[in-house]
Parts: sequence; C-alpha cells; structure tokens
Amino acid sequence: MKELIAAAIKKYVLESKENWFPEINDHYYDEPIIKFASADDPLFAEYKTIIGKDHLTPGEAFAMAFGQDSYHGGTVISIVLPISELIRKSNRSQQDYGSREWALLCSFGDEIFIKGFVHYLENFLSQKGHRTIGPYGACGICIKECPALVLRMSQQGPEAVKSHACIACGHCVAVCPTEALDNIKTPLAHQLDAKGFPKLTAEEAEGFLRSRRSIRSYKQTAVPRGKLLKLVDIAHFAPTASNQQGVSYVIIDDKKALAEAIEIVIQWLEKDDCLGTRFAGYIQAYRETGIDAVLRGAPSLILTTTAKDFLRGRENSIFSLAYLELYVPALGLGSCWAGVFEVCALSENSPLLELFNIPEGKKITGAVMVGYPEYSYNKIVDRDPLDATFYKGER
Repeated sequence: MKELIAAAIKKYVLESKENWFPEINDHYYDEPIIKFASADDPLFAEYKTIIGKDHLTPGEAFAMAFGQDSYHGGTVISIVLPISELIRKSNRSQQDYGSREWALLCSFGDEIFIKGFVHYLENFLSQKGHRTIGPYGACGICIKECPALVLRMSQQGPEAVKSHACIACGHCVAVCPTEALDNIKTPLAHQLDAKGFPKLTAEEAEGFLRSRRSIRSYKQTAVPRGKLLKLVDIAHFAPTASNQQGVSYVIIDDKKALAEAIEIVIQWLEKDDCLGTRFAGYIQAYRETGIDAVLRGAPSLILTTTAKDFLRGRENSIFSLAYLELYVPALGLGSCWAGVFEVCALSENSPLLELFNIPEGKKITGAVMVGYPEYSYNKIVDRDPLDATFYKGER
C-alpha cells in the first residue's frame, strides 16, 4: 500500500497543471520525498514538550475529528516538496528581496498547488477506505478560541456549523499557526503578522501605563488632521462587547465651533439649579475672567457617536477613547476626558447635537480633548493603596 500511495503522490506532483511555472517552463516543485511513520511513534508525543501543550499528536488530532473512541492506530505520511533548481537559482542572486520567481512560487505554488495536492491525497486515501486528517487546521486551536462556538472539526479540518452566529472577531484566522483558515468576514489578507510588532517588557508596559497624564493646559498649535485621523483609526480597533463595534467619530478643530460649544455648555449648567451649584466655580471663572474649564483651551475635540438605540454605545465608546488616550503620547500629543462637556453633550436633546451636525438617530457617547501639552510631567504619581482580595469559599 505504501508503494501505491507514493506512486500516486509522485504522479500528481509531476503531472499536475497547478505545479507548472509557465515563465520558466518548469515545475514549481521537483519530485517529492515521501516517508511513512507510525502515528504512535513517541517522537510525536515529544513534540508537545517542544512546541507546546496545544500541539496535537496524530492520535489526538484524529480523535478530535472523528470522536474520542475513533483512533486505533495509524500512519503519518511526511512529504517534502523540493523547490525547483531554476527557482532556487533565481533567488540566490538577490540581496534585499526575493526574486520574482520566488514570489510567484509563494503565491501560486504554496497557495494553490499545495492545498489542491492535500485535497487530492485525502480523496485518494478516502477512496481506498482510509480516514484522513490533513495538515491544514488539524490542531483545533481555532475551534477552542471561537467565542461563538461556530466551528467544529471535520475530516477536512475546521468547518462552520453556525455561520450565522459568527461575530467577525477574527480569532479563528489570527490564532491559526499555519494560515490554514480563512473567514470571509475577517479575511486573512486583511490581517497583519503579529510577529513583526515589538513586545513591551513588564517594566516598560508599567511605565507606559502609569506615565499617562490628563492634560489640561495646551499650546495653541493646531494638531495636523493626519494625526487626528490616526488617533481615531487606532481608537476604532479597541475591543467592544461581542465585537458589535458601532462607534463613529466626529473631529472638531474649528476654533469658532469650539468656542460656541463652550458657551452652550455654560448656559446649560446655568439653567439647571443642581448643575449650577455643582459647577458654580467653573461658571464664575468663565463669566468673569474668560477661563475655559470646559475644554481647557484644547485646539481639538474628538467625539464618539452611536445609534440612539445601541445599548452598548457608551461602554464601547469608553473602550475606544481609552485606546485613543493611551496612543496620544506616541504622537507627541496630550488629551483629557471632557467630563464637564459631556454633562451637556450626553443629555437627551442636547443643543450640541445640532451644533456639531450629529445625524438624526445618533447620540454623542464620549468626548476627549486633544492638543499639544503646554507642560511636561517629570514624575509618576502614586494612587490610593491597592484594595484587592482573593475570594475565599468558606463563609
């Protein structure tokens, strides 16, 4: 049987049209090297200590696909596809980038031929009465990580059994170690390789988080719109409840509009006895000396808006603006939550909705001031003592 399988593999590789590179008039891959091993070889179990506990042995992968009592021994077929000499030769002379031939190999050889080859081999073995698990998606990590329980393992790998429940979080595609999975709602082509991003040490992360300050004194230098757009771009990647997102942004950098907004907020506070008492100092400072305690002289204001009937609008906006505030210092900017402004802005029928042309059916759900800091902070401040306990079951 091994000879029959090896012959079928070699025949497919050397005769498949998908393994032909027209530009060099040669194959992408030369004759394959084929080896067989027992699925119970202790080496496969040893891989778990090398790769990680989530790595599956052949038996575990088989049981995941066909049920706990389905595995009764088997064979692992290992296949090496040597890249053709012409493609290797074209790449040897390159110093900075791979050759055109190498790039086309990665695009067409890897993406089209190899996946087609795997499906051919699975079908060939199935016709011979064998159940198989291919190399794509057999680990089952995506199934474990799917928050909506959309996936299950099949003979061909993970498959969606409840597509309607998918929340488009992208976990399944992002966690796959072999790029074996794609999702039309979160395409692999739109995801970035996380390995290329530097990781902060614990000490760096603590310093980054603790050094963030609310800025209430700003230079009157306008913030370039490119930077403001970058801020909201980062903000919109923040996590949201069930990945519902639903947050839009309004960026105000018009001085006249900001001045009018301040006056509207002050009038709003003055008309309410409770708010008027609470913010009496702010109102007095503004009326008597022109001191702006509403927007603190910030040259820019960023609002979040959501649909009026969106129950998670405020929470999602808070997540989003928290991302924005943490990113602000990276652009040399400062920010502060516009809490006094929000007293008016978040109220039903707020006059600020009309001022900022907020569409009908939407509401303001958050506001952050942004600008260049007038001063820099040289110390990291302390907080109240930590109050935390571990739950104890006994009463």
